[in-house]
Amino acid sequence: MRIISNTERRSRGFLNPIIGAVTYERIPPDLVGRVRGIGEALTWAGIPLGGLLGGAAAAGAGLAPVLVSAGVVYFLTTNLTGLRPEWREMDRHRGKGRGERSLPAASAKPAPSAS
Repeated sequence: MRIISNTERRSRGFLNPIIGAVTYERIPPDLVGRVRGIGEALTWAGIPLGGLLGGAAAAGAGLAPVLVSAGVVYFLTTNLTGLRPEWREMDRHRGKGRGERSLPAASAKPAPSAS
C-alpha cells in the first residue's frame, strides 16, 4: 500500500505547476482571485462527497474492485487529457503572458530625442 501511495503522490505532482502557470497566463489579472477562489471552494466542497461516494461504492462492490476502478479512472483522466486540443493550445500563446499583455501599445514608438 505504501508503494501505491508514493507512486500516486509522485505521479500527480507534475500537474500542479503546469495548471498554476496556465492559470496565471490565461486569466486576466483582475479575475485571478475570483477564478482561483471558486476553483478552491469547489475542490474543497467535493472532498466530503468523494468520501461518501467511495464508502458507498466499497460497501456495495468491495474494496478491491473500487480501488482498481478508481485507479483506472485516475490514470485515464490524467493521461488522456493531453490528447484534447485545449492542452495543445497552451504552447500557441507562449511568450504572451500577463506581463507582456499589460504593456501599453504606445511603448513600441521611439521616445522623442532631447536634442
